Amino acid sequence: MADLPGWNHDKPEGLAVVNDSTLAVSNDDDFGLTSSADGGRVLRKTDPVSGAPDYGEIRLVRLKRPLR
Repeated sequence: MADLPGWNHDKPEGLAVVNDSTLAVSNDDDFGLTSSADGGRVLRKTDPVSGAPDYGEIRLVRLKRPLR
């Protein structure tokens, strides 16, 4: 997500309103697994930028203006 600096996951999978000026964005790590391009092998899911293992994350986003 280009609008969420440092978010290197392939997709956000959850969104929650914490309060009128904060959102929570989350992903899951798909059990830390993915498949090879040919579908023949199970691989550890990694962060596409750093190459580190991809773990679940919840990021709090402070809004510039409160929700109405």
